[in-house]
Amino acid sequence: MHLTMSGGLYGITLSTLNEDGTVDEGAFIQEMALSFDTDVDGIVICGSTSEFIYLEEEQAFQMAEIASITAAAAFETSGIKKILIGGASAPTEHKVIRMVEKLSDLGFSQVLICPPYYFPQKKEDILTFYQEIDKHIPTGMGMLLYHIPSCAPGIDLSILPQLMELPSVTGMKDSSGDMLYHARARYISNKVGKLLFTGHDICFLPSQAVGGDGCMSAGALLLNKLHNRLMYAYKKGDMLEAQRLHSFLLALDAKLNQVPFPENYRLLAQARKLYPGKAQRRFSCLREDKKVLWLNEVEALLARFYK
Repeated sequence: MHLTMSGGLYGITLSTLNEDGTVDEGAFIQEMALSFDTDVDGIVICGSTSEFIYLEEEQAFQMAEIASITAAAAFETSGIKKILIGGASAPTEHKVIRMVEKLSDLGFSQVLICPPYYFPQKKEDILTFYQEIDKHIPTGMGMLLYHIPSCAPGIDLSILPQLMELPSVTGMKDSSGDMLYHARARYISNKVGKLLFTGHDICFLPSQAVGGDGCMSAGALLLNKLHNRLMYAYKKGDMLEAQRLHSFLLALDAKLNQVPFPENYRLLAQARKLYPGKAQRRFSCLREDKKVLWLNEVEALLARFYK
């Protein structure tokens, strides 16, 4: 079921993987069910926090099918409609196109695609990449550009006007954390009526201040109540409340930065009493004693908001 996308909150799911890298289907089904019980406007699977880079193509499709079935069940039983967004990033055009076609068949409304990663590229190469993908986006589906320069070549502002005018492009997710870039991207996207989302929780309030359309992050899902309150406080003009909630996000972000991404969000899920699957990497900071200490501190911080 393809739905029209608007501004708001879009939550990124974690990929519930077993220690051997296989998908824990039961855990992902439970995560999807809980996700549909939140106030997010849409759900993203196979994004960066979802550790899509660790997934085989078949595993990504496996999780997409679970998301599609959950969405159909939620609509049939409760009338709940949420935008389904599938990460479709890959190093080559033909792999991206294959993922796009599969996600469209499963009823996903949007695909989130970053520029091909690992090898360096010129901005002209990124432009032609998206132009080629645009030709293969099925009718009824939209494409979200994904600017995440810490993990893939960045989307230069000089080519953004051309990209925003591509027929299939709905808008862009900006995970750079660079508010100067973000403000200029907002000016460009607004001229053609396209959406702009921040991918950083602590940039949500500043993004709203420059006219951004919402937040697309794991935090928007795991801390949905907080993000909703922040969004509506700003919309109502209650800046004192918006700044108070933003300060809380800053304090939480300081704790998250003590653990490598995306394992920090796996631990945050645990602090929210959600099963996030097993870590796929071994980090010294994930020793059991350190994890327990970190979780205790984060749970104490969260208790201040969720009391």
